[in-house]
Amino acid sequence: MALPPQYVVIGSSGGDGSTNNTSGSTAAFASLATWEDTADGIAAPTDQLTVYCSTSNGNADTTAVTLSGWVSSPVSTNYLQIQAASTDKAGTSWNPAKYRLQATSATALSLAFDYVRVVDLQITTTPNANNQAVIAFTGNNVANDMRISGCLLKQGGTVNREPVIYCPTSVNTILKVWNTICYGNGSSLNANSSGIAALSCASVDVYNCTLVGGTYGVYRVTGTVTLRNTYCSGVTASTSGTITATYSAFSDAGVAGTGNVASVAKSISAGAYFTNVTAGSENWAIASASSALDNVGTDVSGGTAPLNYTVDILGTTRSAYDIGAHELVVGGGGGVPVPVLLARATSLGTGAR
Repeated sequence: MALPPQYVVIGSSGGDGSTNNTSGSTAAFASLATWEDTADGIAAPTDQLTVYCSTSNGNADTTAVTLSGWVSSPVSTNYLQIQAASTDKAGTSWNPAKYRLQATSATALSLAFDYVRVVDLQITTTPNANNQAVIAFTGNNVANDMRISGCLLKQGGTVNREPVIYCPTSVNTILKVWNTICYGNGSSLNANSSGIAALSCASVDVYNCTLVGGTYGVYRVTGTVTLRNTYCSGVTASTSGTITATYSAFSDAGVAGTGNVASVAKSISAGAYFTNVTAGSENWAIASASSALDNVGTDVSGGTAPLNYTVDILGTTRSAYDIGAHELVVGGGGGVPVPVLLARATSLGTGAR
């Protein structure tokens, strides 16, 4: 039986985190870092614990978070889940009205624990030094199970060596990532400046993700990296290193494998047919049934949990399984793609995701 959830609400006066109220003794924590600091020095959860994050005033959570310092790490059955509240879930484009962990001059979220799940969050950083990532795995034991799902991860770095998801050397990370978008790093800098930089890992499974890198979409040095239903693009190349891929698409020749598609441009008028690829206003939803990503993935619903999901980053039911984090649904009258309607609604300030 799961433990009672805890809450982080930007705009809260701060309390014990037992409710999402913004004032009083039971008010939500005022930031994710405050929640983590309160947890320092205590034992790991005695059961599954979920921390829900939201904003009551539209402001960002601007303090970087390092998850460490507890007496013991979460274990497989008593995992820790950090998740956006239902009102603040990430979508295919950055939404400044929703909760976002937005760090400066630091890795936004450093995970030194095992068995942590990051769900539905918008996270970004603007680094000022090498290897300041959006999410970094910094101290996993041999037995671990790390998960990222439904997230929108943006790297704002232009210095050097800024990954989005980072598995550095001497880390035993077992990572599963699905329905997640990694982007930013528009310049070709160091190899680490990639959507996923797997310098040292046990295994990284990447399913139905959209990885638009700086240097590479995925950079692998050691460990097993597996892509399925994933789109990769990079300034230098879509991938680097030995990678297994099936039913995935690449901006260049990419990786050979069953169902893979090569030379899919990161474009609004060809190839992927994304909704918007302009820096600062990107929307990684597929906007046209002409997209080379539409209906060419493979159904994973019969696979092993958690990689047997049936929805996309927006919660839309997947049918023929597109490649990437977003599943195109044509509707809205006259065959107008739903993502286009959502993008228009967002521009009008409705907060649609």
